[in-house]
Amino acid sequence: MEPIYGERLRVGRRRIFTDEKNIDQGNVVAVLAKAYTKHCQNVIDMDFLIDYESGIHPKIRDRVKEIRPTIDYKVADNIAHYVTRFKIGYVWGSDAIYIQRGNNEIHETEGLEDNKGVAGLNEMLVNGEDISHKRQAIAEFVEKVGIGYSLVDLKTADEFTEKMVNDDGVYIDSPCHVYNLDSRTSFIVYHNGVGQREVMGVTYVIREDNSKLFTCYTNDSVYVIENAEVKSVTPNLFGMIPIVEWDRSTTRAGCFEHCIEDMDALDILVSDAANDSTQRTQDIWWGHNIALPTDENGKTKEPESGEWVLTYTPQGLGDRGSDAKISPLASTYDGASAQSQIYRKFNHILQKCFVPVQSETTGGGSTGSAMDMSSGWSAMELDALSEEASLKHAMRKELRLILRAVKFVPEKILPSDSPVRKLHHTDIDLHFPRRRNYDLSVKANALATLLGRGVYPPHCLKAVEIFPDNEQVWRDSMEMMLEYQKKVCILQPTETGKQATNSEKEMGADDRILQDLSDQVSNSPRLQQGV
Repeated sequence: MEPIYGERLRVGRRRIFTDEKNIDQGNVVAVLAKAYTKHCQNVIDMDFLIDYESGIHPKIRDRVKEIRPTIDYKVADNIAHYVTRFKIGYVWGSDAIYIQRGNNEIHETEGLEDNKGVAGLNEMLVNGEDISHKRQAIAEFVEKVGIGYSLVDLKTADEFTEKMVNDDGVYIDSPCHVYNLDSRTSFIVYHNGVGQREVMGVTYVIREDNSKLFTCYTNDSVYVIENAEVKSVTPNLFGMIPIVEWDRSTTRAGCFEHCIEDMDALDILVSDAANDSTQRTQDIWWGHNIALPTDENGKTKEPESGEWVLTYTPQGLGDRGSDAKISPLASTYDGASAQSQIYRKFNHILQKCFVPVQSETTGGGSTGSAMDMSSGWSAMELDALSEEASLKHAMRKELRLILRAVKFVPEKILPSDSPVRKLHHTDIDLHFPRRRNYDLSVKANALATLLGRGVYPPHCLKAVEIFPDNEQVWRDSMEMMLEYQKKVCILQPTETGKQATNSEKEMGADDRILQDLSDQVSNSPRLQQGV
């Protein structure tokens, strides 16, 4: 079954609500039954979107060609795949990492201790869970269907290595399991009231006989349900639902589904161009004042490919003064105009999906930020920032679960004085590194200027967006950065009697402290020109 255009598709995945404030063994089966029915509606849309991204486009597949049906190319241009791969590469290509929020925070933990703990937590997830690979799998669902799910699970004692930290001080194991879940077999149920808090998380498996085994998590219990019967109830040691729901946006829609009708139109344009090209090669021929020879049965002999066509003028027609003619029956077709329409439609879809347009340019005149705005990179970054805000909500819940799992790790595996044990989720911020390889000279200048003004170095690293792991750079460069700050931030007297830093004294009062890109903004061509 496929979703109906305009009715269910393109509105994003629906949230699932229940009127029950609390879920217990007495009502869990009834709540699950109602929630699963609503979940199935989302599954229909998700299956359609996953198929569409893979190249199954119903509109062009089911299109009927009335004229010359033997020449009927159905081309799925599949720009949906291009948009999806670009979004995953840009937003998720450099995995988000944990960084220290600040040196002075409400828990009054020593700054260096927090720094060691955050760096250790990153090492745990990278070395123990290969978290970047798992986030890529989540990205496939989030970008295609709008929502994704992960599950944080405690490890048993025998699942740990001998020590979580090796002799070199490197964290080699994770305090918990982080599993990716299929969005079509997982969902969260929310309370239908103020705050819309989570009341139950559900994941299930479909067995070979098509029976389903559900695992339902509440804040205090875990229920295993099969055939509408509770099979087991165990305590939930986390004290919170361990299933994390990743929303791409507030609409919970995939990255391309709002442009599906435009993509269908592009398929038609490309298919028609392919059909016309073939029909030009296989023209219909028109004969005037001629007759083709017949065989012994009186049937007209049709010419075969590559042979000469010998005709004659039938009796009674030759005396009319008309010459025999044979030529292809064709209409004038503007191929350049068709290609222009395809190109314009393709770029229009990319604009609506906030994907930069890749086009050839002749001559110069557009550089730096002007090129960023004209090609769509600036718009892409704004869209990525909006998506990042939604993803941070899921990552913060996942972070809280991981830090709770740390408490259950035996002390012989992770020492009680480990900096990771002292971390609180408010000590940690989330960093999404992207596009670190452009305007390096400007960023290096900005970094030096911020350090010279006495800004705390981790905040400087976060601002300039150069390095993929700011926390590790800060640990490796801490002594040098602090030494540099001590040198350039010493106050020196000026001619006016005011105090200035060494860096200000060297630059002079009238010099700009950073390169100014405002002169490039005016060079940007209008985005909508000629569209």
